[in-house]
Amino acid sequence: MKAQGDPMAILVLVILLLATSLTGCARAPANPSQVSPEEAGLSWRECPRTADWAALDACFGHPLPVPDEMDRAKWGANTEHGHRLEIGADVYETREASGLFWNTYTLYKSGRAIATLRGVRDSFDGRSPDLSLTNIGGKAAWAFYDHVRDQATIVHDGQDVRTLYGLDRAIAPYEIDGKLIFLGNRAGRSFVVYDGRRVGADWPGHLSLALCCEGVLYNPRSGGGRYMFWGGQDGAAVCVEMAAGEHTIPPVSVDSEALRARLGSSFIAIDSAGIDVEIGRDERRT
Repeated sequence: MKAQGDPMAILVLVILLLATSLTGCARAPANPSQVSPEEAGLSWRECPRTADWAALDACFGHPLPVPDEMDRAKWGANTEHGHRLEIGADVYETREASGLFWNTYTLYKSGRAIATLRGVRDSFDGRSPDLSLTNIGGKAAWAFYDHVRDQATIVHDGQDVRTLYGLDRAIAPYEIDGKLIFLGNRAGRSFVVYDGRRVGADWPGHLSLALCCEGVLYNPRSGGGRYMFWGGQDGAAVCVEMAAGEHTIPPVSVDSEALRARLGSSFIAIDSAGIDVEIGRDERRT
C-alpha cells in the first residue's frame, strides 16, 4: 500500500504507528518483591487464632491494637457525599454520583479528579463502599469496599494499588513508620504489602471485611503503630501482629502440633481447601 498521495493510506499508517507507540509504552503491573519481616524493618509476632480475646492479650503481652489520638488525627472527616481530608495545602474529597445500575465515586485533589471507582450501596443499610480517607505517609489513602459487587481496593497517592501491583483485592490500609501497609490478594493467596513489598509468608484464602455484627471482631485491626490480622502458616490458623520502631517485638512462630495438643477442639487448622480468611462474612447474610 502506497502512502504517498493517498489520504486514507496516510491515516491508516498514522493509526498503526500510534497504536504501536502506545503498546510499547504500556507497562505491566509491578510484582511486589518478597522480603522477610526483618528485611522490611518489621516485627512479626504470631499467636494462636482464638475467640478468647484475653488469651490473645496474654499471648501478645499487651491489649489488641486500637486507634490512638495520632491515628485519629490522620482520618478524613465524613461529609454529605463522602469524605474530606486536608494534607498541607491540598484538600482531598470523595464524592458520590448516583447511576442507573451503580454509583460513581470520585476522589478529588484540590478540585481535580484523580481517581474514579464504581460501586453499589449495601441493600441492607445503604452503607457506601467509600469507607475512609486517611493521611498515610503524607499522601491520601482511599479505602473502597463494595460488599455487593465483591470489590475491594485502596487508592494511595492517586494510584489504585490493584493496578500498581497486579492484585485482585486490597483491604485495611494503615501507616507504619510513615509507610503504607495493607493486605493484598492475588490468585487465591493473601499476603501483607508494606512499602510496595510483600512481607512474610502468604496464606490461602479470600480477603473481605465484615461491616457489622460479630464478624467485625475478626477484621484486621490497627492502632498505636501496630497492625494485626488473621492468617495461616505451618498448618495452623494464627493471629499476626506487626510493628516497627519502638513497637517492635521479637518474632515467634507457631508449632501447629503443639498448638493442637494444647488447644484441643478450639484449634483451627488449615484443611486441604485452605483456611477461609474471608475475614468477616457479613453475619446478616448467613
